[in-house]
Amino acid sequence: MPDSIFSKNYLALCKSSPDFAAKLAQFENSTQYDIQIDEGKETTLLVDGRQLTSHHDRMGFAKHLVSKVNHNLPVTIYGFGLGDEIRYLLNLKKNADIRVFILNPSLFYQLLSMDDELCNLFKSNVKFYLPDDDTRIYSNSIIVQSELLIDSKTFNNLKSRLLNYLDNNFANDYFYRTTKKLFDKNIKDNFELLKHEKLLTQEILDNYPKEIMITASGPSLEENIETVKKLHDKGLFLIAVDTSLTTLNSHQIVPNVIVTTDANVYVGLKDKIFKDLSLYKDSTLIFSAHSEKALIEKYPGIKYFIYQTRDLEFLPYLPKEKANFITYGGSVLNESVAIAIKAKAKNIKLFGCDFAFKGDKTHTGDIGAKAMSSYDKELYVECNDGAMQKTIRVFNLYREYLEDAVKKHPEIRFENYSKTGAKIKGTVLV
Repeated sequence: MPDSIFSKNYLALCKSSPDFAAKLAQFENSTQYDIQIDEGKETTLLVDGRQLTSHHDRMGFAKHLVSKVNHNLPVTIYGFGLGDEIRYLLNLKKNADIRVFILNPSLFYQLLSMDDELCNLFKSNVKFYLPDDDTRIYSNSIIVQSELLIDSKTFNNLKSRLLNYLDNNFANDYFYRTTKKLFDKNIKDNFELLKHEKLLTQEILDNYPKEIMITASGPSLEENIETVKKLHDKGLFLIAVDTSLTTLNSHQIVPNVIVTTDANVYVGLKDKIFKDLSLYKDSTLIFSAHSEKALIEKYPGIKYFIYQTRDLEFLPYLPKEKANFITYGGSVLNESVAIAIKAKAKNIKLFGCDFAFKGDKTHTGDIGAKAMSSYDKELYVECNDGAMQKTIRVFNLYREYLEDAVKKHPEIRFENYSKTGAKIKGTVLV
C-alpha cells in the first residue's frame, strides 16, 4: 500500500515540478526519521519527537500564518509540514501563485509514502524547489517553524537565517529588554567626561597596517593562541575584543588595540579581563559613549571613542555628522571587524570567531559563566569540522551580520582560524 501511495504522489509531483522531483530521488535513503502519529483534537505527526503541525486546530493555525501574507501576490513557503498552508491558500484561491522551498527533503520523501492526499497539492501553480544556503528570503512568505529545528545539519545556514527573519526586530527587542537602561545610565554618567576625550577618526585608522588580526572570545581561541602569539611577536597588528583579554593575558600577549562597547563589561569582568590595566599603557582603547566611566577614567593608554545617532539624545554637544562613524551590527567582534574594514585592511585574520559552543563551553578562558546567562538548548549550528554544536540565537544573528560585512567587501581576504567554530560564509578557513 505505501508503494502505491508513493507512486500516486510522486507521479503528480513529477508532472507539476519535474526538476524538483528528479532531484528529490537522491534523498530516498539519506536520512530516516522517527515518525509517530500524534493524536489530539486532530491528528498530526511527531518527527523525532517534534510536532510537525498543531494537533489542536491544524487549519486554524494555517489560517493564522496565511493571514500574514498577500495571497494575491506570489507566496513563498519555507518548509512543508503536512501541506496545511498550501491547502488553505488553494482553498482561498485555487490559482494562487505558490513556490515551496523544501527544508527537509528526506522527510518530504518519506511523507510521500504516508499521505495519499498530498497529490492534491501538486498543481501547476504550486512549484517545489530545493533551496541552498544562499536562497533568498522573500518578504511575502510563510515559514513552517517546526521544520527549522528538525535535522539542523540540512540547509543549516538557511534555517539559521530563517530563525532570525522570523523576528526581524529581535536585535532591537533584545537590546531594549537587556541593556538600553544601562546604556542610557552610562551615557549620562559620561556627559562631562566625553567632552575631554578624543573621537576616533579616519586619519587615525589610515595609519593602521593593512594586515590585521582580530581575537574574539570563542573557545577555539585557546587552540590557536600560540599562532596568535607567534604572529604578534613578528609584528602583526592585533585588535582584541575585550573578552578575549583573559586568554591573551595568560600568554603575555598585549594587543595593539582593545575594543570595548558592552555597557557592563568592566564591572562584570574587571577581575578577569581588566585585572591589571597597567599592562595596556601602550595599547589603544576604542570605546563607546556608553562604556563604563570607571574604565575610561582608569585606562592608562591612548583612548578614542565612537558614538551612534541614538546617543545624541543625551549628548547633544557631539557633532551629528560624526555619529555612526563605525557602523556595525551585533557584538564587539562585529565592531572590531568594522574598525578593521574602516582602516582599509586588505587581510583580516579572525581568531576565536566561533558563534558556537565547544561542548558546553561558550567562551575562551573562564568568563563563560558571567558572559552567558542562558542558551537555546535545541539550536545547533554546523561547524567547520563537520560537527553540529550548540549555539544561541544572538550568536546566529551576529554571524549573519559578519557574513554580510564579508560579502560587502570582496576586496578583503578574511581568514578564519576557528576550525571548531561555525562556518562563516565568505571566509577562508586556515
